[in-house]
Amino acid sequence: MAIETCERCGGQTAKVVKCDYCSRRICNPCVKSSKRKKIDHRYICKGCWGSITKRSMYKSAN
Repeated sequence: MAIETCERCGGQTAKVVKCDYCSRRICNPCVKSSKRKKIDHRYICKGCWGSITKRSMYKSAN
């Protein structure tokens, strides 16, 4: 595994995930919440959590 840089905080980590609402690659401390979809997981970062439209899209997703 390569060391990658978080696009939100600039920290370096081996595991980054993609925020489903802003498409940034974020590290684990920058993930505000995650939920399981039918096949994969859905992630929302702390920056998108502040936007009420993105948060309501996240909460209504199954």
